[in-house]
This record gives sequence, C-alpha cells and structure tokens, in this order.
Amino acid sequence: MKIANVIRRFVFEEWGGTESAVWSLSKKFSQEGEATEILATSALCKCAYEERDNLQIKRFDYFYPHLFLDKKRIFTLDKKGGNPFSFQLYKYILNGKFDIVHSHTLGRLGKTAVVAARKLGVPSVLTFHGGYLDVPKSEVDMMKEPLKYRLGYGKLKLRLHKLPCRTNVECYSRSWQKRLHRQRKSGGAAMAKKIWIPKYKKEEGFSYTLGPFPTMELIRS
Repeated sequence: MKIANVIRRFVFEEWGGTESAVWSLSKKFSQEGEATEILATSALCKCAYEERDNLQIKRFDYFYPHLFLDKKRIFTLDKKGGNPFSFQLYKYILNGKFDIVHSHTLGRLGKTAVVAARKLGVPSVLTFHGGYLDVPKSEVDMMKEPLKYRLGYGKLKLRLHKLPCRTNVECYSRSWQKRLHRQRKSGGAAMAKKIWIPKYKKEEGFSYTLGPFPTMELIRS
C-alpha cells in the first residue's frame, strides 16, 4: 500500500506539533512495511527532495492567491497561518499511484488533496491537529494581518481549475479527544468516519512514539 501524507510545510528546523504527528505516523507506516511519502510545499525550505530514516520528503512550488504580497508578508504566512495553492503537489498526487491520501492541513492544500484522491478513486483522510478548533481570536487576527488590504483571487482559481469550493472526505481523525463535541457541533465532515489518534509522546530528537493506533486498522479495513 502506498500512502501520501500531505502537510502545509515540513522543515526540520521549524518543528511543531503537526510535523511531529506526520513524522511519527509516517515512521509507523514504514515500520509496518507500507510505502509512505511526506508531501509538502517548499515553504521555508526549497529542497525539493529529502530522505531521512528511509522516508521520502517531497516539496513543491506554491503560491498565495493574493495580489501585492511582498517577500516579508509571504515569509510571515509561511511561518504560520498561510493558505497556499500548490498545483504541482496536486498533479503529483494524481500521478503518484497512491492508495490513501491523508491530509494534515485544511484550506486550499487540503482541499486539492481530497479532490485528487477522489479523482483517483482512493480513500481520503483529514486530520484536525491539536489547536485547530480553539485558536484564540487574537491569534487568528495576527495570522490574517499579512493579507490585510490584499486582493484575493482564491475562489476564482478554484473555478478556473474546476475544483469544488466544498469537499467531503471518507474519514477524518482527531489528534486530541477532547475536541470531539466541538467538531460534532461544527458539523465538519459530518458524514465521514471518525477516529482518534492518541496524544504523541516525545522520545528524543525527531523520534516519536504513538499509543494504540486505530488509523492502521481503519485504512486496512
């Protein structure tokens, strides 16, 4: 089985909780004998191909669909809160012969990953990572600041490339169990199967272990 783990950016020098989860998940699948690739944009790292611990990391060109973004604003979005397009990544998934497409990001990148999976006729999984549903308003406003007074054309791009503005996934997972009731209230991915990936425990460096791993059973069922 071949699995694509899609993430907004993946840089070892800019490590966070989502990167930890994706790394741990990919290592777990690899240990189980499954072919796994980590697919990301080239945000904060222009290295198109990297291999560590027998895991392939591939990065693709991207852009933010807003006019008049200078390098400083783009860098700020790359660091946190950016919502990019990457048609290179989208095309790669379409041609990659994947059996599962697992997106660890929402927005435009997650949407195109789900659409690619649907075109391939394979299952798609969407993970809501810790913090997504309870980001403070002050932090949300800060992440939107680089786009202030910058004209966006994201929806136009979606229409031009015949991509839907709304998508559904076959399954979505949660990195934190306590957010279950909030997700049910929000109605997000309401028709999808729901699973819980337990909290991650750091061991050393970039190595992480997981508790019971229902994702493996769900994908194989």
